[in-house]
Amino acid sequence: MVIAFSGWNDAGEGATGALDHLMNVWSELSPKILPILIADVDPEEFYDFQVNRPRVFTDETSNRSITWPTTKVYGIALASLDRDLVVVVGEEPSMHWKSFTQEILNLADDLEVSMVVTVGS
Repeated sequence: MVIAFSGWNDAGEGATGALDHLMNVWSELSPKILPILIADVDPEEFYDFQVNRPRVFTDETSNRSITWPTTKVYGIALASLDRDLVVVVGEEPSMHWKSFTQEILNLADDLEVSMVVTVGS
């Protein structure tokens, strides 16, 4: 599992940019190596929306949509590795770090059993 958070500690997008680059390179190398979104962390409990504000977008037909800050978990099956890779990327949580960490660790425990079927197939 590789984790990168955006925010004050991601100077120059070093961590998140590196993971974005790796996921793009892997998917360009082979159509079989695609990052698969396997989980989203519900932002309600972990983000202060005054610090990490939701973003509002307007499309070409003037329809608005809101994107809430969150953490996304991707699975990537790489033939060169003995195990599948789990990539966690998102905005750094504002609060409840112990609960957030436990949620990510529980997800990792659940994935250890199911990754071969979920991502490797």
